[in-house]
Amino acid sequence: MLQSYLKIALRNIFKHKGYSLINILGLAIGMACCVLIMLFVQHELSYDRYHEHADNIYRLERDINFQGISGVYPVTAHPYGPALQSDFPEVIAATRIWPSETDYLDQNHQYQRGYFIYADDNVFDVFSWKMVKGDPKTALTEPFAIVITESLAEKFFPGSDPMGKTLTMQWGNDYDYKITGVIQDVPDNSHFTFDAIASYASAYSIQGEQQMSIWLSNNIYTYLQLQNKFNPAELEAKLPAFQEKYMGNQARAIMGPEADINAFATLRLKPMTSIHLYSNLEHEIQPNGDINIVYIFSGIALLILLIACINFMNLATARSMDRAKEVGLRKVVGAERSRLIFQFLGESIILALISLVLAILLIESLLPIFNQLTGKELAVSYLQNPLTILGFAGIALFVGIFAGSYPAFVLSAFQPITVLKGRFKTNAKGAWLRKGLVVAQFTISIALIIGTIVVMNQLDFLRNKKLGFNKEHVIVMPIYDANLKPPQMRALLNEIRQNPSVVNLATANAIPGNRRYSDTMFKKSNIGDPLADMTSSQYIFVSHDFIPTLGIEMVAGRNFSRDFPTDTLGGYIINEAALKKIGWASAEEAIGKDFSRATGATPMAFKEGKIIGVAKNFHFKSLHQEIEGIVMELGPRAYSYVLVRTRPDNISESIAFLEEKMGEFSPTYPFTYFFQDEHFDKLYRSEDQQREVFSYFTFLAIFIACMGLLGLASFTAEQRTKEIGVRKVMGASTPNIILLLSAEFLKWVAIANIIAWPAAWFFTGNWLNNFHYRIELGLAPFLIAGSIALGVALITVFSQALKAAQTNPIEALRHE
Repeated sequence: MLQSYLKIALRNIFKHKGYSLINILGLAIGMACCVLIMLFVQHELSYDRYHEHADNIYRLERDINFQGISGVYPVTAHPYGPALQSDFPEVIAATRIWPSETDYLDQNHQYQRGYFIYADDNVFDVFSWKMVKGDPKTALTEPFAIVITESLAEKFFPGSDPMGKTLTMQWGNDYDYKITGVIQDVPDNSHFTFDAIASYASAYSIQGEQQMSIWLSNNIYTYLQLQNKFNPAELEAKLPAFQEKYMGNQARAIMGPEADINAFATLRLKPMTSIHLYSNLEHEIQPNGDINIVYIFSGIALLILLIACINFMNLATARSMDRAKEVGLRKVVGAERSRLIFQFLGESIILALISLVLAILLIESLLPIFNQLTGKELAVSYLQNPLTILGFAGIALFVGIFAGSYPAFVLSAFQPITVLKGRFKTNAKGAWLRKGLVVAQFTISIALIIGTIVVMNQLDFLRNKKLGFNKEHVIVMPIYDANLKPPQMRALLNEIRQNPSVVNLATANAIPGNRRYSDTMFKKSNIGDPLADMTSSQYIFVSHDFIPTLGIEMVAGRNFSRDFPTDTLGGYIINEAALKKIGWASAEEAIGKDFSRATGATPMAFKEGKIIGVAKNFHFKSLHQEIEGIVMELGPRAYSYVLVRTRPDNISESIAFLEEKMGEFSPTYPFTYFFQDEHFDKLYRSEDQQREVFSYFTFLAIFIACMGLLGLASFTAEQRTKEIGVRKVMGASTPNIILLLSAEFLKWVAIANIIAWPAAWFFTGNWLNNFHYRIELGLAPFLIAGSIALGVALITVFSQALKAAQTNPIEALRHE
């Protein structure tokens, strides 16, 4: 019997090659898209879950509410971890992570950029990074001990055992670290990765015990492993007393006797497994994902698969008339309805399995492109993981049953007497279902088109919005060489200034588009209420020409000037946001006022100075956020970046010149540069990925929908062949026939627009709410999407309508 069913299924597939091809291709594309996106989703959901104690590891965070400024910060001070482990028995282990970029000295005495972390010696008890060589219990106990990854070992010690050897690493100065262990490369589904782990004892040796004991300087990450199944809320309830114990007196010494540390800082615990998808805070250790992206991509995958299944159901119900007599005859000779259902479901499952083979070929072809779009390294392990094969078979089985369910139950329900007497002329329910399914397909497609247009418009807005500074034609050179002291840097800058292509030149320790900025406490004056006068603000060290190099406008006062030596001693320029936050009524009022930056916390010390200028607001972070207050100050620490504004017609020559000069002053470092505009635009990398994914999958959704529409149009034209012949005999012209056949389909697409617009308005509006600066959601994207859908549908149907309209009426009237 199974053999008979298989023969019938294959016979029907080959008999109706056009419909079968549409079904197979549509299902294959739908399944391939679904699998690719599910690979991405699975990878996103797997972050940090490979750690043995993943469910019991939490990151300590600070919820700050001070002087009208609120926010959650994942960074803490050095003493938190040891004190928490000492004070609370429920904390099994507390380990600190201090990440930093660095330069490793290779065998050729050339520096290569890398990324390492300082970590406590118990880090391998908390995190499950697999050690290949060395003892995890003792590898990080001594100062200047380091554990490196296999990739770094192969890079710097190819073909040899690195254990016991020295790795020179620059962190302000050159330090020699003894290699005490090698670990496997950190999996990419980790919320932070690195090349090496240096012992925390090294940081104590470099910084000094006093510097590492400051409670109010927050720049590291503290992770706590709690007892199994311990409720973190119980520990959080004890943390206010913990803060008062260790920081209460310091807070009162700085902000007055009435200050309460818990009034403006609350400690909380974030589950480590939720960091990647549910945490996008300032000062994250590395960029995270977004659960909304997972939801959006999952929705797109299911919608595309749904469109493919709708095609199958549509064409199957449309062909129900052709198979009505077959069903009637089978029932007359004794076929039970259950067997007919089994047969029709079997046919759809066979089609799904054939589609699966094609889908696997598509997946292997498209996976490199998809990895490039998402920035991942996803792969499908067919042989290594048997569950993969079962998963693919499960998808095919699900699609086959889901897509074939309605046709199977409808076809098997035909009454044999009615069918065989020829009274079964139409199936009203099937006709309405087909119309509804076409509307559903195009509703999804139109919504995706609208989403794509909105994302593209918002990205164009972000890139073209005036930022308050000129990011064009600015070459930025990161300075990694710590041996370039201020005298050498001044000599280098003087050499660069001599080039006639250089319009302006500046240095800074941070530039617009960076992910992190330093922040500290400032105060307006040395009298009055300390708490009222204190404010927190981000700040950067710059050179005299930073403001003119970036084209930042001044509102009041003046720029830094070499004619005023006191600018170096204590001159501050603030932006309008900082002016408002501090509380001065106008920019003119602020000029000449006392202003001081905190330089120490134990005891509290300030660098006193005055406001010399107020700059117009400029975006130094992404447009997701409102412009924040920032303070600019001259200082020797302004040499992290060199910004060179060049003439637009001499960019390549300028780069060659800069490479030559950097080679003279810093021969052991590779020449590195980037453009300021590209650097700033990287802030929207996630949105770029969304736009590209939306674009590709929207195209595929429309393509699948149009294939189904093509099949339906062909079937409809075939069913109405005799009607068309009669109309032509009665004088109907070819345009009349085309209009007749096209109008019905276009009506369905118009209805799809009416349904899709409100849904798309809701979802795109919510997406735009992620941006503080955003486009207005007007009618244009909806009208464009509707026009595209109508145009594509018309083009799809037109060929079949034209073919039907040109049929010889005599042949049409003979049609059965």
